[in-house]
Amino acid sequence: MRAPLFVLGLIPLAGCAEMNFALDGQPTALACPVEDSLALRRQRMVSTALAEWQTFGGGVIDWSNGRREVLAEGIKETDPRVASDIRRYWRAVPTPLALQAAGNDGKSGPLDAPFSQAWSAAFIGYLACAAGVPAGDLPRNEAHFAYLDATLDGTPGFTAQPPEAETPQPGDIICGDRSAPEARLTSLLQRRAEKGIPRPMHCDLVVEVRDRQLRAIGGNVNDSVTLSLYPIDADGRLLRLPTPDAPGWFAVLQASYPPLPETISQR
Repeated sequence: MRAPLFVLGLIPLAGCAEMNFALDGQPTALACPVEDSLALRRQRMVSTALAEWQTFGGGVIDWSNGRREVLAEGIKETDPRVASDIRRYWRAVPTPLALQAAGNDGKSGPLDAPFSQAWSAAFIGYLACAAGVPAGDLPRNEAHFAYLDATLDGTPGFTAQPPEAETPQPGDIICGDRSAPEARLTSLLQRRAEKGIPRPMHCDLVVEVRDRQLRAIGGNVNDSVTLSLYPIDADGRLLRLPTPDAPGWFAVLQASYPPLPETISQR
């Protein structure tokens, strides 16, 4: 089953250039030009996510009934067809660990198994890079908690909000705790109290909102770039999912950029 593209059309990206290798053979960080138009930053994050999802074969996971149901399988991370794409995501993150992973099949160390280093945060970093979002608006890091913590007090581009108080829109980022269920955060205030302490998380980019359903794209979901369908209440707020493998929502990173046209977000 090939999932449809919904109502979002693709637009030209901001020009995130492919990178060269340094003299020692190691990859160098991607050049991330800044998009001056605030409206285009949000739009290009969504368009880039949709384009990458198509590249990975259009995988879809449905959480509408409170449990994980795979509707379509995407191209897996171990497939040679997407190796250069994952390297590109890592190169969008200018940290030593990320650049090492970019040149080493996603390994965090030379003796590790391929793709042992989760690349979901690198995917979000790449979306920001390709959309022309400045690093000061959304810092790029191999760990979700690092850029989320930067938004706790607000950056020029994003502010962390509790999911019970915020209705996510296309271009916003939704974040959940991936700790064991008994150890998960239940509020954004709890994260603020432990700010800076590493914690396993996952974040997706919202690409569309429909009646009782939010659609978001994330990297390293089912070992692919995957579209997830999440239930929302009548007011558009995320519902907490009861199954242990579901993300424990505790934050919406609300973009300060102008909203997308109403035709893109259908309620």
